[in-house]
Amino acid sequence: MKSLKPINSRPDAAKVVQIARAQDPTMPPAAVQTPAPRASAPPRSMVQLNIRVGNDLADQLADRAQAENVAQRILICRALAAAGYMVDQEDLADKPPPKRRGTGRN
Repeated sequence: MKSLKPINSRPDAAKVVQIARAQDPTMPPAAVQTPAPRASAPPRSMVQLNIRVGNDLADQLADRAQAENVAQRILICRALAAAGYMVDQEDLADKPPPKRRGTGRN
């Protein structure tokens, strides 16, 4: 039965560099670039808002959202912003529209 190599038989870092240089002396040394740390904003508190509307309005919202290729949430947030409510830009950001109901189904 084969046994595993003992850990102490591995070459140290300097020996590994020496071996690599011997294989290809023209290879430049690796340069590791670390990205500058970004100042992260505190996580935004989110809540879920559920509303019940009639079938006709739900279908109109679904059809309009599909026609504009946006989520229904964006349509509603746009209307709230137009009515004078302070709507965060993230709430107006478009994300891939989900599957939804409506009369113009694919």
